[in-house]
Amino acid sequence: MYGKKKIDLLYADLTYEIRGVLFSVHNELGRFAREKQVGDWLEEKIKAKNWDYKREQ
Repeated sequence: MYGKKKIDLLYADLTYEIRGVLFSVHNELGRFAREKQVGDWLEEKIKAKNWDYKREQ
């Protein structure tokens, strides 16, 4: 297929899950959401999955 390259990711499963969370937040808030809103929603989704994380300072 034109323009498509297969890229082997180091953590493919984790990458897939992270992308899913990011797209979920984007779909819920829309493209005009503020960065703070996106960060807050993303934090809630990450907490719900019990992932270890550190929010930006």
